[in-house]
Amino acid sequence: MSKRLILLFLPLFIFLGIWAFLYQPSFSVLKLNRLQTSTFTDKQRDKGQSEIINYQQDNNFVALHFELKNEFISPYAGMSFFQKGSYWDLSLYNEVEIEVELQNTKNLELTLATYQNGVTKETELLTYRHNVMEIPIQENITVCRLPLNQVQVAQWWLEKFKLRSTELGP
Repeated sequence: MSKRLILLFLPLFIFLGIWAFLYQPSFSVLKLNRLQTSTFTDKQRDKGQSEIINYQQDNNFVALHFELKNEFISPYAGMSFFQKGSYWDLSLYNEVEIEVELQNTKNLELTLATYQNGVTKETELLTYRHNVMEIPIQENITVCRLPLNQVQVAQWWLEKFKLRSTELGP
């Protein structure tokens, strides 16, 4: 009788085992009021002239109004979200979902700064490996899922630290 019971439940156990192995949980970013943010432009580090004109933050949104100026080879402006003193462990996840509302923006990148052995100094943001994903822009409001296995290490970062992407770990 016990052998029949085992054979009866064996497919259920196999299904649950496969489901547990393949299941990818969702990751919700903390409420914006629990995160610290900072803005940046090419003016601060690269002698560009781009400017942050207005920055607003609420519990549900962040608004950044900026002006890019062509005095630098590749002008940029942006913002960073972080939790002071802690990191997000994304090792269990396979994608990032982001929703943005854009006006007069031609390209947008998401950069995930990760610790790199032998390079990263905890207090220096530029020493963290800069993993970049292009966000496809189609309309004013864009919701997109970005596969984490498609991130590319920023070329400027590799050049700055004289590294090749083949020398880096996952």
